[in-house]
Order: sequence, then C-alpha cells, then structure tokens
Amino acid sequence: MISQHSINQVINSSDIIEVIESYIHLKKNGAIYKATCPFHKEKTPSFVVSPQKQIYHCFGCGAGGNAVKFVQEIENISFPEAIEKLASIKHIKLEYDGLNYQDKKIFEKKKDILNILDKLAKFYITILIKDDYVLEYLNKRAISRDMINKFQLGFSPSDFETINWLKNNNISFEDAESVGIIQKDQETNKLKVKFIKRLMFPIFDATGKIVAFGGRVLDNREPKYLNSPSTDFYIKGAILYGYNFSRSEIARTGIAIVVEGYVDVIALYQSGFKNVVAPLGTALTETQINILGKSSGKIHLVFDGDSAGFNATRRSIESIAKSEIKAIVTILPNGIDPADLVKNGEIEKLKNILSVNNSKDAIEWFIRDLINNFDLNDPYAKREAQQNISNFLATLKDFVRNKYELFAKELLGEGFRTNILAPKNINKHDLRNVIEITGLGEQALLKYILENRNNEEIYNKFINELEISDFINYGDDYKNIIENKNKDDDFDNFRKILLSQTPNYSEIDAELELINIKIKRSESEILKIKNSQISFSAKVEQMRNLKYNIIALEKRKIKLIKN
Repeated sequence: MISQHSINQVINSSDIIEVIESYIHLKKNGAIYKATCPFHKEKTPSFVVSPQKQIYHCFGCGAGGNAVKFVQEIENISFPEAIEKLASIKHIKLEYDGLNYQDKKIFEKKKDILNILDKLAKFYITILIKDDYVLEYLNKRAISRDMINKFQLGFSPSDFETINWLKNNNISFEDAESVGIIQKDQETNKLKVKFIKRLMFPIFDATGKIVAFGGRVLDNREPKYLNSPSTDFYIKGAILYGYNFSRSEIARTGIAIVVEGYVDVIALYQSGFKNVVAPLGTALTETQINILGKSSGKIHLVFDGDSAGFNATRRSIESIAKSEIKAIVTILPNGIDPADLVKNGEIEKLKNILSVNNSKDAIEWFIRDLINNFDLNDPYAKREAQQNISNFLATLKDFVRNKYELFAKELLGEGFRTNILAPKNINKHDLRNVIEITGLGEQALLKYILENRNNEEIYNKFINELEISDFINYGDDYKNIIENKNKDDDFDNFRKILLSQTPNYSEIDAELELINIKIKRSESEILKIKNSQISFSAKVEQMRNLKYNIIALEKRKIKLIKN
C-alpha cells in the first residue's frame, strides 16, 4: 500500500481549488467558491469549496471531503488510484510499504506494462519525426506540430524494426502480447506484430497514462484502423479519446462535443473546440455517457452523414436517452467530416455548423428518423412505427417522457398511444432479467456482432464461439450475418436488426450474453448425456466436466456484473 508519508505529501501538495477547477467551473463568492454540484442535478448552486479549509461540501446531496475524495468520486476510482493520479500531476514519486509478495508482484507488473506503452509511444514518435512522408501527410491534413506533440502522434515501423526494438529494450514477447503490440495469427497461430506502417494515436486514460493505441494506415491496406485489444487497464467502452485533454473545458462550458475519430478530435481541438472527445468504437457506451455526465450538462453529437455516422448517432441517442443528460445532434453533410473542414481552412463554416442554434434536439431527431423508415400511408407500417416509437419512449426518464410523447403524437396523429406494458425505468440487473425472459438478448447480441463486424477481433471472437443452433429465435439471422458479412448496413436483413429497439449492448453486456448461451449449451449437453446409452462412469466424468465448466462461467459472469 502507499505509505502514509506519501499520502500526506500528495494531500498537502494538492490545492483543492486547482483540482476541482480541472473538472468543473467554480465561481468565487467572497472567501469561498460555488458551483452546481457535479454529483447530482440541480439548478441553484449548492456546492461550496473552501480554499482555507481545503474541503468541499454540497448542501444538496451531502457529498463532501478533500481533494482526494473529490477525485475519487468524480472519476469513480479507489482512494489509492486517486492518490496515484494526483501524485502523477504533481510529479511526486510515491513510496509503498506493507505489500505482500503477490501484491507487490501485481503492482510492479502493472507499472512495467504501462512503462512499456510509454516507451513504445516514444519509439513511435522518433520514427515519425524522421519520416518526411508521414509528416507531409499530417501537414496536408493541417495537423500542426503542436498537436502532433500534444497528442504524442507516432508512426509504427516494419515488423522487423519493432521486433528489434523489443529485443533491444529487453521486452519479452509475453509482455508485448499482453499490451497488444504482438498478437497470434489466427491461421498460423504464430506471433506477429500488430501495428505495421501505421500512424499511431496513443490512447490515454483520464489520468493521462497511455493505456492503448489506435493505428491508421496511410495507404489502401485493410483494415483502415486497428486498435489495441482490451486489457486489465484498458476497456474500450470505458475510455473516451481526448478526455484527458478536454475534461476541464467540458466542465467550463457544460457541453461535450462527441465526434467519430481520432483525427476529428485533434482537428477540432486545434481549431479552438477544446471540449471534444471521441468514443473508441462506433457509438457512445453507457459508461462513457456517465463519465461525460459528471462534468457536462449536455452532449453534442457530431457524426458524419454517411450510413455509419447515422447508425452511430442512433445508437448513441438510444443510450443517452436512458440517462438524465440532455443531448443535441448535428449530422454533417455526407462526405464531409470536421477534419476536412479544418484541412480546407473552413474554420468559420465549421463554427457555424457546430453552432448550438444549428443543432437539433437528439430525441426529436431520433423519433423523426425512426418514423422516416416507415410509409405512414400504409396502416400496417404505421402501426409498426407506432410500436417502435412506443418502445423507445418507454426507455426515457419519467420527467421527459411526456414531452416526447406529445412530439410523437404531432407526427403520428392523435391515434398514437404509448405501450404501457413496455418496461420503464428498470435498473441494469432487472433489464438483464427482462432480456433473458423475453429472448431479446439473442437479438441484442446479433445487433452487437453486426455493429462490430468490421472489427476482426470482436467479430471473430463471437463467430468462433457461437453456433447457429445456440439461437432459439434468431438462428436464421445469425446465419445471414455469417454469409453476408461484407454487405452494408442498408442490406434488408441487417437493417431489421440494426433498427430494432432492443438494448444496445456494451462489450460487457455482449460477453454476459455469450456466457449465458454457453451455460445453456452445457446444460443441454448434460441432459443429452443423462439420456444417452454410454456407461455410467463415462456419464459421470462427462457431466462433471460440464458442471465445472458451468461453475467457471458463472464465476466469470458474477465478476463481469460486479464491474
């Protein structure tokens, strides 16, 4: 554990005003500072910070403590993690004592892994600054040297050069594989370098530590983008690209601009929009929305006007709608992204496009978009549209539902009624039960696989572990995905799944659904063995192995739910 001396050093060095203002905007009021509380919704500021006492207190919800406690609460991290974060900001070297051998080994291993990623980023930077072709590419994209340095952009060399670098830095292939630098080839089962000749974007956690990489090709190779795999300290759906740089500006402005990719974030940040982030996937997850909700009152979705951009907007709105955060949306003209406008020097046009006055209420946009998929002159299609809208409205919080029910009635006519049987504000645990009982989990899992079919790592993980017979209601749809993987989102069978009002699964939700399917498969196998004609001893042995497998799966399930 961290020594008391180090803890005291961090607390004494962390000014509470400086710490809190990096998350939310404080207003001086005599000897104290005030703000609306970041831990609950309120209109009148009741959150008070005392620089003399170095404490904060909210008279609305009762939250309070020192700078460390604030970081714990706002980041949803443990006390040691908050101390480590503040120590990193203040460049304080922490001392540890009382660690047993196993704990010390785990702690040192984590430090070593993060150190490898930091060293690797520096290696990629040295390659980039000597490569005129890459520098010219960035120059054509109008990405300045300041932004290259700030976001620590680099370039991955050939596989041979990367292997040599690993050897010269005494980094084992095991450690290199654990951080995603090296991976096993699915066909040959041999190790290979993951990132070859790619523009590299380090991915930072909220504390500014590099935890992963994204890599983009500069030629016509596929896939265009590659990302690090999930690790113990990197879960794609729990981190926002650029958040470590934009967090304080998001808090100051009260709004988070969400764009699609790395280059969009950098381009907007360079143009003065310093409250910008990007999800590390096609759409925002619930975890990412919660992170943004702690420091902003509004999310501004700015996605491309192509098929992928529309789908990402839809899925993000579905997730945001379940929260208490207001969202607005701007769909860019097809074929244009923020980085293009910056590249062309059209900053004023970009500012005009991103103006709040030119945006639309996200839920109203979603309802209009959903209705546009149906011919309202066809009574059967209209009925289906009403059912879809009703299901969506049922996911909204009570205090906003009435407003959007009235909006839907304006579009669908007075005959529109919401489905009173639709589940309203159920928590995540209850939602999983509803999904399991209704069988919606199968469709939600297919939706997740379909949305991630261009991500080879995710797609292959599920395709390799699932069989058509695993699906009770959606076997044909699963078969369709396998046989038509390369078709676009407008393919009839895909559109039906993508536009369905089933929940949007996060990485963890999809993993839980896969576990449920595996458990059911093992239980089914046990029944078959019971009724088989094999010897009693063979039955016992096979059933024991399957039961052990179920126990292991249940343990994994519990661990994921706790997370």
